[in-house]
Amino acid sequence: MIHLKNINLTLPDFALKDISLQIEKNDFFSIIGSTGSGKSLLLEGMMGLIPFSSGQLFLENRDITNLAVEKRNLAIVHQDFALFPHLNVTQNIFYGVKYHKIPKQTAQKRFDLLVSTLGLEKITRRYPQNLSGGEKQRIALARSLILNPNVLLLDEPLSALDPIFHDEAKELLKKIHDDLEITMIMVSHNFSDVLY
Repeated sequence: MIHLKNINLTLPDFALKDISLQIEKNDFFSIIGSTGSGKSLLLEGMMGLIPFSSGQLFLENRDITNLAVEKRNLAIVHQDFALFPHLNVTQNIFYGVKYHKIPKQTAQKRFDLLVSTLGLEKITRRYPQNLSGGEKQRIALARSLILNPNVLLLDEPLSALDPIFHDEAKELLKKIHDDLEITMIMVSHNFSDVLY
């Protein structure tokens, strides 16, 4: 499904060296490492937000190493959820649709399914400043999933949540993985976050 081959990513004060991974379709793959070890950097490289210095990235046997971000069919949920404060929940979820040229009717069907699956029906008109951490996480997930990506990249999705929401959020990720049969790659510094 997704294959990293001899990936190197060099920054002025940090480097990832010779990383090779093979992740199968519908896997829930976890990368564990301490804070500052380059986990998020690796996801951003896969997404195309930071160019790899060398190596190749394949998706379904197709080299996507130099492909533009919007053409990779990957989606990322950032640690801080990165919601737009001036957009309500519905607008945040639909945000990427226009850039991926998804037909309006298809996007609406996906939106309806995701709002129902993630329990967002009652908050679609709210703005991010009026949402809990758990609600923000679900909206960030919906915003990524509406694009129907081949792979969903999760950058420490549990670390910004209160401990009380941890188990609920873990169950939610497991449900999404099972129900939507999507390949997920999650990075975390906490081993217990990736145990189900």
